[in-house]
Amino acid sequence: MADPLDESEIRHLDPKVRIIWEGGVALLALVVWLILSSLAPVFFTEGILGVPPSLYAALFLVIMLLLLAPYAAWMELDYRNYKYYISDKEIVIRKGVLQTERIDIPLEKVQDVHVLRTLPEKILDLATLKIETAGTRSGHAEGVLPGVGNYKVLIDEILEKVEQARMTHMRKPEDEKISADDLLREITALRAEIKEMRDERYKNLGVDSTSPRKAKSAKNS
Repeated sequence: MADPLDESEIRHLDPKVRIIWEGGVALLALVVWLILSSLAPVFFTEGILGVPPSLYAALFLVIMLLLLAPYAAWMELDYRNYKYYISDKEIVIRKGVLQTERIDIPLEKVQDVHVLRTLPEKILDLATLKIETAGTRSGHAEGVLPGVGNYKVLIDEILEKVEQARMTHMRKPEDEKISADDLLREITALRAEIKEMRDERYKNLGVDSTSPRKAKSAKNS
């Protein structure tokens, strides 16, 4: 049974993600409405279901709104139910409207955090984060966080917690002996790996990997 979550620490997606989710369909509906409103009077000069050609535009607009309303309501529910939680041990993602899906990702198994930004996401200053673990195939994410605002700080937070989690799991049982030199080498290698992950992510984003830390320090001060 999954551990209960601290509801006060649960995070939501950025509200602007709803513009992306609903905007594409709304744009498509607008294009269809324009085409139907333009062509219908040409092919149906006598009217449709008693509606004269002069009212075709209004008729199709009503139809489009009736079709879009359920979709918009579903997207709103999907947004409200898409939540995530980051503790010192794991990342938990909860989503789903009719059936709730919970994805638990142990931090010590996180191998990479991919950043994807479509044109609408760039315009709205959002990003999609794909979290890969040791058990997933390359290019396949264990968990996905769409519509993340302030994503640079979130990436830095995740990688810091990954480093802490891996260092904790380095501790071996008391009956196993490990020298201080071996432990130091393992910690050094771990920090180098985390640094490489962080630098690679920020290189792709075109920013300095230390900038989120500086911003966080300035905010705390």
